[in-house]
Amino acid sequence: MDAPPIKSINQWFNKRNAQLQYIKDTLLIKGITNQQVKLTAKRNNQVRDYLNKTGRFMVNHCIQNSIANLIVGYNPSIKQEINIGGCNNQNFVQIPFHTLPYKLKAMCERYGLNYQEQDESYTSKASAPDGDEIPVYNAENPKEYQFSDKRIQRGFYRTKTAHLVNADLNGSLNIGRKSKHEGFNRVSRGSLTAPRRINLLKLERKTPSKQYGFSLVV
Repeated sequence: MDAPPIKSINQWFNKRNAQLQYIKDTLLIKGITNQQVKLTAKRNNQVRDYLNKTGRFMVNHCIQNSIANLIVGYNPSIKQEINIGGCNNQNFVQIPFHTLPYKLKAMCERYGLNYQEQDESYTSKASAPDGDEIPVYNAENPKEYQFSDKRIQRGFYRTKTAHLVNADLNGSLNIGRKSKHEGFNRVSRGSLTAPRRINLLKLERKTPSKQYGFSLVV
């Protein structure tokens, strides 16, 4: 899914809330104002709507393309002690990504799809095209592992043969490989180079029809 729309919603909220807070401080107003209450409610509704649309799009895609299994990567401590800069922290931590798996699980149960959560530790570090083994992170006994290559900048992963692939697609493929479902070891490198960006706010709503048989990783 295309992230800028939901990031834009969050950035607008923080900018407008900072303006209201400045006015409050200038006028020595204590507590939260009615404008801030309405602003927060609007932002929460917009974020919830976008996550609902995301979940609906994924489930519809599974149904329309005969995909029976939905595999969702998870990291229990994804937001703990995160430090990716003040602006990025603000955008990432304030968005309730953890609610999306709950929505997906409920919709999968409703439509008879198989929902699976898969630990995603090391999936962004391992090289899927090179078939790297993907260990499970152990917080009590953390180890250093060597992989074929690494992510070289935002959005790109370099393979052992110096080819560049999309880092998010590389991670998604590794989540699929780690889940032990069949079919993820035969994905070509070319399919990892050009992700499709989808702005859910510009899509028309469609009613799904049934029947399943593959796996989708998110």
